[in-house]
Amino acid sequence: MPSPRRHHLVSSTAASLARAALTAVMSGDDLPTGQRLLVIVTPQGDRILADIGGDVHDAGSLARRLAAAEARATQERLRDHLLAAGWLAITGIDRIGRPDRQRVIAGFLDAVADRGHAACVTLAAHPSSAALDPMLESRLSAGLIVTVPAAENHVLAGSRRTSLSAVIRTTARLHRISVASLLGQSRQRSIVRSRSIAMYIARTCTGSSLDAIGMAFGGRDHTTAMRSVRSIARRITGDPALAGDVRDVITALESAGGRTRPA
Repeated sequence: MPSPRRHHLVSSTAASLARAALTAVMSGDDLPTGQRLLVIVTPQGDRILADIGGDVHDAGSLARRLAAAEARATQERLRDHLLAAGWLAITGIDRIGRPDRQRVIAGFLDAVADRGHAACVTLAAHPSSAALDPMLESRLSAGLIVTVPAAENHVLAGSRRTSLSAVIRTTARLHRISVASLLGQSRQRSIVRSRSIAMYIARTCTGSSLDAIGMAFGGRDHTTAMRSVRSIARRITGDPALAGDVRDVITALESAGGRTRPA
């Protein structure tokens, strides 16, 4: 699994949600197949995918490699090479070119799914309006789609990650509950929801392990933190109210900036 580069932090709220989804997809071994394909709709996908590290393939250069593989009848070798890392990331997939090459890429995505791996692609417009070959469009439309508006898509280099304690305090304050309640054993629906949101943001914005997050949230184990993170990741794109609550906490943390204390 790729590790996020610690010297970059997506600073806008929508881009932060995209990065959170990316983290969940890349670590989500038990996510449904469709949700292991993340589709980020943004005109500057290279900035989002820079956070995952490793090999990120630009569609323009990938198209040239496809052309060379086609001439040499080595498409399967190229596919196996691209999937060797256990995940696939492509920026600007709508620039891949000819319909037959788009269908080859769709086949690559099928191979990723068949192997239980994760994939992330970016494109400038929603798959349904990007003039794609129907085969590729259908694959992308079945994935987890996150939209990052151009005005919000920027990266703040050198930002210091926030702390677990800051996430906990900020979530409790905005949701008008006590820190003790957030960290406690209450199963009240509103408190469980707030706790899950806080764990999701903790995983996204602090770089902490699931073990560390579980311990910080009342001595819970890592599987509890993992379930909370994945639950929010699955629901966030289809639940505007939930997405708004996550954005509010992230915005408050960004506003606090360097004033957060270490966890």
